[in-house]
Amino acid sequence: MIETKFYILNYEADGLSNPYMLGSIGTPEKWEWQLYEPLPEKIKINESYTLDITESNIENIGFDYYENPEVIVSSRFLDICNKFSVPYRAIPLKIINKGKEISSSYFYFLPGKSIEAMDKRYSEYTVSKDDRTGDFLKSEIWPNIELYDEIKKFVPKCDISLDLFRCIENLKIIVSERFKLEAEKNKIIGISYETLDDSYSFDIWGTLNDL
Repeated sequence: MIETKFYILNYEADGLSNPYMLGSIGTPEKWEWQLYEPLPEKIKINESYTLDITESNIENIGFDYYENPEVIVSSRFLDICNKFSVPYRAIPLKIINKGKEISSSYFYFLPGKSIEAMDKRYSEYTVSKDDRTGDFLKSEIWPNIELYDEIKKFVPKCDISLDLFRCIENLKIIVSERFKLEAEKNKIIGISYETLDDSYSFDIWGTLNDL
């Protein structure tokens, strides 16, 4: 049923150049966009963004992909996106460590497409309801999208043609198999891949606070 394989991007820390936590002070303190931005192409960026690393044990930064939960990527990651004409918004980010600017180019990364990727016909899930009214609960980010109490079996739609997108159901960034292979070929650092197929399920309660 699934014609194209898809993979969830997870940040893979090593405690070295891929820190477990990028402890830092951001300037300005607030972004000009939402964490899970539904319309990144409409954002007006007026500020310049800087992260000053405060963790004394971080000697260097080497990742191409970081997520916790904001997504930061290198220009090498963007090169893969550009090869496959992936829509995205990249906001330049200056990273400073021990008083010196990191030489590599980094960006806050906002996927250009957010879609419902779950095929409801074959998946197993429970839609959230208001205890008082019995009405189905809707996302505040995507107002017409229902929330779920639980998804026991997540079957992806078979007609997805995107190479990278945000999955609305689990809020994760998903890539196609050819994107994954190209990233592995170019030794993109900081990513582990989790297969998105009919064996995948997740705890929706772990994400509700972000909606």
